[in-house]
Amino acid sequence: MQRLPDCLRRVELAEMPADDVEIELLSNGDNVWTLRAGKEQWQVETQTCTQYPDVKGSEGELIGVFRVEDKKLVFEAAVLEPAK
Repeated sequence: MQRLPDCLRRVELAEMPADDVEIELLSNGDNVWTLRAGKEQWQVETQTCTQYPDVKGSEGELIGVFRVEDKKLVFEAAVLEPAK
């Protein structure tokens, strides 16, 4: 996770096959982010640079997905609906 220059921290995720990586990034607002891979979820907060022990509240708004393409981790942004 990062919010430079104040927060730069590595978060350990579950083991998964490299070719099968697909991690959703969700925004919970107020610098809180949820990462989801299948049934696994991790929640981090970049204001204090901490990882929560348990996921709190709703899953949040989908921002995009990290996946492996050509042996590289790439981010694909979600198509967000404009506010009405």
